[in-house]
Amino acid sequence: MKPHVPTALDKKLLGIYLNDHYAGAAAGRKRMANMAKMYKESPVGPQLRIIANQVDEETRSLEGLIRYLGISRSRHLVAAAAIGERLGRFKLNGRVIRASPLTPLVEAEFMRSAIVAKIGLWRTLMDLSPHLNLDPANFQNLQDQAATQLLTFDDMHAISRRTGFLQDGSPQPMSDS
Repeated sequence: MKPHVPTALDKKLLGIYLNDHYAGAAAGRKRMANMAKMYKESPVGPQLRIIANQVDEETRSLEGLIRYLGISRSRHLVAAAAIGERLGRFKLNGRVIRASPLTPLVEAEFMRSAIVAKIGLWRTLMDLSPHLNLDPANFQNLQDQAATQLLTFDDMHAISRRTGFLQDGSPQPMSDS
């Protein structure tokens, strides 16, 4: 059976939605690869490497789905998201030469938001899967995977909020003094 978007669905709107998520996923893939390298020695380092691999696979799967449905990919949107990801690395964090202890906290918050958006994508595709002749179980699995990823970033956030505001960024607990 030839894949297509049924007339009951607005192919243009679906294309916009999928392209927006694909652009975010492509930028997120680069961000996750960088984070996995940058924080490899952190307590969540091993999980970040796993997530980086998962995000790479998810991005390729989303690209394949767009192609399968016969939707045109927006190269301009992907390029803009890539530029935004690169510019995001140069955000002001109070440090010019060396890394700021605040950076992991901000990155954990950003990635948590991105994962919540990704969960929305998988839920939407799970709901649309009967119309698109797709297996909803695949999207349930991706949603479950994203929920596990979210837990890792919750852990990273918990660690980072205890250290991000200390003078030297050391991982000791703050005291009331």
